[in-house]
Amino acid sequence: MVNPYQQRFQKTLNEMLGCPQTDSAELKKCLKTLNATFVSEMSNKLPQVPFDVARVHWTPVLDKDFYAGKTVDELTRETPPKAVLYGITGSESMIFTFAHPNFVTGAFALEYGITKDEMSTFTLKNYHEKMDGYAFKPERAGCNSKLMQDLIEKFYLSNLTAIRTDPKYYYKSWNDVLSDIEFNVPLYYEIEKKLQYNWPDQYVFLFDWVDPAEVDSYLGVNQCPHGYEIQFLTDMRAYSLDKPWTPLQLKVQKNLVEFYTSFIKTGVPGKNWPKYVFLFDWVDPAEVDSYLGVNQCPHGYEIQFLTDMRAYSLDKPWTPLQLKVQKNLVEFYTSFIKTGVPGQNWPKVTDAERLAYMKITDKMEPGNTFFNRSFLLWRTIVELLGYKLTLADGDQLYDDEF
Repeated sequence: MVNPYQQRFQKTLNEMLGCPQTDSAELKKCLKTLNATFVSEMSNKLPQVPFDVARVHWTPVLDKDFYAGKTVDELTRETPPKAVLYGITGSESMIFTFAHPNFVTGAFALEYGITKDEMSTFTLKNYHEKMDGYAFKPERAGCNSKLMQDLIEKFYLSNLTAIRTDPKYYYKSWNDVLSDIEFNVPLYYEIEKKLQYNWPDQYVFLFDWVDPAEVDSYLGVNQCPHGYEIQFLTDMRAYSLDKPWTPLQLKVQKNLVEFYTSFIKTGVPGKNWPKYVFLFDWVDPAEVDSYLGVNQCPHGYEIQFLTDMRAYSLDKPWTPLQLKVQKNLVEFYTSFIKTGVPGQNWPKVTDAERLAYMKITDKMEPGNTFFNRSFLLWRTIVELLGYKLTLADGDQLYDDEF
């Protein structure tokens, strides 16, 4: 999603960093001379991202120098078709609306996330306030804002029984609207464009399952947020932390993270480093007797301090249900990586307006209704009523100045 706010943010930051050049080659040359710590200190002086569907300052950009000034459409048209696998969860935007204790994922919800306990007090008034200030400001919706919101409310708030009986209904409906704006509808347009350019092998999987035991314990709702499936692929939990780190473990983690970060940003792992080998030779004394057996540090032991993925122990036993979900995920990922096809009987996308997908839970179920129920509505809102789902360069979205 192109956002001119990002461009103004970058221009302001460049000037603060002493790199005001407008020629891209000269600007890149200047920026490469800067220390990462200095860049971080300067960027921290600038404000948080404004309240809008364009959520972050830092997003991938198209390097016009590298691609000789060609547009994304031109590059897509010139690129040889290849197999594409898209993955999406049932409630992607919950990563922005749910304020939870995991400090990594919770960072995305700093601006307008609410806690599990607040979900049941999220009212129709709150819903309207969020929509007015976040998704349907005049800069995006123009003069048709009221009509757009009426259409959306009739579509997403149509379950009268749930309105009366489910105190979290308005919060869940808010997630549905945002997930369509920020994830599902852009996915639809990308698939449609690739079909126009004769990309024949496109597959979609919908991961729409959360562990029933985790709904009450910390998720609050039976909606599957962005990144929830990661735990079944890497054992890294994005929405909960199974264990508290001990002070000793935190000290080891700090040592690891600091030199990795320094090396990635500067090419130098730290002061007084020989060039450049590191030996990790430590195991938690408490784990020698419990499962390692010897005070020797095996390959991959340090991974837990970088990714929260334990290579030599699992803090929790996987339940049979979780193992079944994991098996479904791993098998089709492996098949797609090896063969370009995610598996037998997988639907292939042939029509963007009737988007076929495989639904991944503890079962594997092909379907074609999850996305299509809202695509027609959003085509009307975007293409007929003029909603700016994507902003072009130069569109003014924010009046505030730094």
